[in-house]
Amino acid sequence: MTCPVIGFDLGHSACKLTFDAPVGVRRMLFPSIACLAQAISSPAEAERAKAETVEVGGRDWFVGDTARHQGKAATASGLNDRWVETDEFAALVELAKRRIGAAGVKGQQFWIVGLPVGSYVPHRDAVGKRMTSILGQDARVLVMQQPDAAYFAHIYTRQGGLRPGVSPTNESWAVVDVGYFTTDFVLYENGRYIESCSGRYDGVRVVAETVMRALEARGIKRTLIDIERILPVGKLRHMGEEVDVSMEIDDAFAQLFSNIFDQASRLLGDRVELLSGVLVAGGSASALATRMKAVWRHTRLVSDDHQEDCAALHGSRFIISEGYYRYGKAKQYLEGMNLATAG
Repeated sequence: MTCPVIGFDLGHSACKLTFDAPVGVRRMLFPSIACLAQAISSPAEAERAKAETVEVGGRDWFVGDTARHQGKAATASGLNDRWVETDEFAALVELAKRRIGAAGVKGQQFWIVGLPVGSYVPHRDAVGKRMTSILGQDARVLVMQQPDAAYFAHIYTRQGGLRPGVSPTNESWAVVDVGYFTTDFVLYENGRYIESCSGRYDGVRVVAETVMRALEARGIKRTLIDIERILPVGKLRHMGEEVDVSMEIDDAFAQLFSNIFDQASRLLGDRVELLSGVLVAGGSASALATRMKAVWRHTRLVSDDHQEDCAALHGSRFIISEGYYRYGKAKQYLEGMNLATAG
């Protein structure tokens, strides 16, 4: 008997989950922000904060939107390679655990999480142990490389089988995963992971930092969290007036995408012409894929066919949690096949 699978993309700006619920496959999203809790004098706000307050190490922590509004956090969690060892990390996992339970997911669970390419080897064991200590010894936890999830989202169905027409041993795919902190690159050649073609570069964080400096030069001070929230809309309010910052944002993204393409070219070399395609995933995947496709016409977005009413729960930003989920279902499918064969 299989247990519920939970794909948990614990990102540097937002936590994204794709999981088995009693009513089918569902998703959830909350900001990756955590800070020590403080007293709130407003009864209504204090009651509201309870849903996003967790205990870590004997202390209460605000998480998600409550941390953003009440905690005065200046940056999202996870802006260094050792953040998985922090109480902030534990607080985010605690909130995810609570919300999964509130969604009706009971009993033993199979959690799949990931780490960027540069953090995977040094931190995978620590992340697995930390996750298990929080989720409970009955939980099964698998830690994988984050960009691998985009590849698995492309080749597997939600039932754990291969997509129709997909033949991993006869195809080769590169992955460019644009994250907040890093952009990661991997290559699967005829189904085999190629170490020499994996690597990383800066992520969207550098865009936020560039825009923040440009605004400071105009006498407008904003935190990185504030900047991140205006990147999709290109404008902000300052002293009651609307300020257009779309040009600064477009210029910063153009420079980042140019650098990402250069790094991908260095890592893939002449191999790129032999690939079945280049898969692009992440929150800014659509814009990057458009630019890359002008040079590498076999570039494509990893498609997201999730069906749910909330528009915020769709799109390329969920591809990593979707890939974790599908890989978990594939493992369960193969394990079931092996048991059936052994029996």
